[in-house]
Amino acid sequence: MDSYEKALMKILVEMKCEWCRKKYSTDVLHVHHINGKRDDNRESNLVVLCPTHHALAHNKDQKRITPDRLRTRVKNRAEWRKKMIRQLIKNGFTKFIDLASKEK
Repeated sequence: MDSYEKALMKILVEMKCEWCRKKYSTDVLHVHHINGKRDDNRESNLVVLCPTHHALAHNKDQKRITPDRLRTRVKNRAEWRKKMIRQLIKNGFTKFIDLASKEK
């Protein structure tokens, strides 16, 4: 994902960490690949996290946020949000903006 796509994904989750639901600016939030593969940009593999929870997702000790727990959180996203994120990933930033403006 390029920086525009990451920023737009953060906006689609209302600029909130998907773990703690606190609101942050786009430059603070991180897009995390749940399975650790940076080239796997499926909607089901991406989650937006604040720096604290992003670190816990990479942590190897007891306090770690496991991939299974993150997958559960992603599964519970609203359907409209999942659709928009999938369109973003499939079409890229520019084409996504064009499609979104036509849906209004």
